[in-house]
Amino acid sequence: MTILSVPNIGASARTAARGLCRTKAYERLTEFALDNISSAEQRLLVGVTGVVMQPWIDLHNKKVDKETRLYSACKNCAKALVGATTGFAIRKGCIKFVKKLIEKGKLLPQDKSGIRHYEPKVKNYGCALGTALAIVVMIGTNFLLDAPLTQILSSKLYKKTLGKDNKQ
Repeated sequence: MTILSVPNIGASARTAARGLCRTKAYERLTEFALDNISSAEQRLLVGVTGVVMQPWIDLHNKKVDKETRLYSACKNCAKALVGATTGFAIRKGCIKFVKKLIEKGKLLPQDKSGIRHYEPKVKNYGCALGTALAIVVMIGTNFLLDAPLTQILSSKLYKKTLGKDNKQ
């Protein structure tokens, strides 16, 4: 479902969204992102945004007490840091692994007569297959790596933050 198909959105917002989608600058930005930013780099961008924004949101949530806000901010910061780091490393590693297999000819079709015609698509093929492999790998690493690291890091951040808070 896109923003253009959401029934509750106002007509003016829908028109503005359509106008944005039709601009040349938006098309160039989209083409640049699709051609130059891999899923690993996208994960890193999302993680950095999470590290910057989520703790700020948690710290300014006046519906809960100060201690809960502080703990929530530390926990979310740790989750974003660990998730971005492991997600980036695993995706980058899997994409690199798949691209090496492609270079060796192990993941390309056996009939290589028409491969030159599809050479520009091989880069996208490697990124897509590497990302798919990374998703499978990350199913296991979320429990084996991310959860324990998040717990350790959030505890350390919380203790350090409490120490600074008590000194002031």
